[in-house]
Amino acid sequence: MAQLLTTAVYDVSGRIALVTGGGTGIGLMISRALAVNGAKVYIGSRRNEVVEETADEHGSKLKGEIIPAGRSGPKSPFFVDESAPENKDPHTLGSSMFDAEEFEDWSNLYTTNASSIFFVTTAFLGLLHKASEERGAWSAGIINTSSISGQMKRSQNHFAYNSAKAAVIHLTKMFSTELAIKGIPVRVNSISPGMFPSEMTGHQGKHLSAEKVDSIGKGITGVPMKRGGTETDMAGVALFLASPASYYITGQIVTVDGGYIATNPATA
Repeated sequence: MAQLLTTAVYDVSGRIALVTGGGTGIGLMISRALAVNGAKVYIGSRRNEVVEETADEHGSKLKGEIIPAGRSGPKSPFFVDESAPENKDPHTLGSSMFDAEEFEDWSNLYTTNASSIFFVTTAFLGLLHKASEERGAWSAGIINTSSISGQMKRSQNHFAYNSAKAAVIHLTKMFSTELAIKGIPVRVNSISPGMFPSEMTGHQGKHLSAEKVDSIGKGITGVPMKRGGTETDMAGVALFLASPASYYITGQIVTVDGGYIATNPATA
């Protein structure tokens, strides 16, 4: 019966994870959840200083490890130029990231949210395959972060972002199907968060009240659970998808939104 203990079912000790965007927001929540429970977590970001600061702040306090991936990528002026108009305040930053009205803005959003998933997945597929062969049981997995914005039928005033996140959801399903058909033992699932504290919502590290969630979400009805998501909410789903608890699951989108899309027009 020992295999049914939560310490076994949700065991991620000794596992190795790469969390892209792992220095802030939801990525940081996932990184901390894995590392607190014994995983070695490499975090990557387009802003190398962010992952260095995160590793310094959290790395020595955890059962596992948080380690900078050590490579910076393309930089966004929204983040690196403090004098840029977009950095005036969190609300302006969020609007700059969401309100894509130019062709180049659409292209950048798809590059960040969809194209990156394709290329990172294919780059690490060999290592993931080897990990499953060594551990067995389709133990290696990919967890994409999509969004309820990719499921909502309303644009929420950001057509480009929502369609890019819808692409993430479909990429998740296509990868899971292709790998399963080809007999490659790597699971592919996605977490679809609702409103969580992050740079994108303009509330990094802060509690989101029901009023803030409803204002950001722009839904027909408000969030039924009357609050934003928390680190605990995200940790539970991340640990589930990374642990033996989900070794029989692939191609699924796990929505974590306080019931938001249950009461607003959305796709499955």
